[in-house]
Amino acid sequence: MREKIRWYFKLFWSIKSVGVYGGSLLDLIKRFPNEREEDDGASFARVTQKEIPELMKLHDNHCTKWNYLFSMEEAKERLSRGHRCFAVYFEGRMVGFLWAGVGKIYSKDLNFFLNMKDKSYYSSNGFVLPEFRNKRVYQRLNTYAMLEMRNEGFEGVYGIIRTINKPAIKAVVNLGLEKVGWIYCGYVLGLHVLQCHLSKNCGMRIERAINPWHRYKRLLPKVEL
Repeated sequence: MREKIRWYFKLFWSIKSVGVYGGSLLDLIKRFPNEREEDDGASFARVTQKEIPELMKLHDNHCTKWNYLFSMEEAKERLSRGHRCFAVYFEGRMVGFLWAGVGKIYSKDLNFFLNMKDKSYYSSNGFVLPEFRNKRVYQRLNTYAMLEMRNEGFEGVYGIIRTINKPAIKAVVNLGLEKVGWIYCGYVLGLHVLQCHLSKNCGMRIERAINPWHRYKRLLPKVEL
């Protein structure tokens, strides 16, 4: 009964607070010029359609224990739409990955679109196996992605993080990213709300993905809302 009450409460009142972080690729890369050069057996590469089965094996065996990120179909679609995925390997085994999204990106968790400007990309869905995290692998994977995207002509990187996710915030701050805005989204009395504030020079913009009244439209399909 308590679970059912909690479920109904979330239908009508559920607000998420998100911080927006970003930075200049040129400035960020200068902070870690030799990040990839450690002689510990790590190698980095861009993921292609051929490596998707290995990517999904890592995802399905580990990521789904704490969060659902993407399906095989979604991974294939992302690559076909021009998004990039970068991976880190130890002894030929994939142990981590990171996505770089471009253009218009849908956040299914938060129900809005992120519109990236031409020379900016969206960093998301980063993961490294726990046993490799003390080797600064996540930091080095991010540096590799930044270098690759910089070589393609990109100038800025951005990401969004729930304000309750303190470890993730600490990780991006250690990379040199700064907070450039905030987003509040969710439901108030069943109405979907979306409020955001982004710095003037931010390389992305937020766009609604759903009608604010969509839950009421299901209950009252013949009423114009």
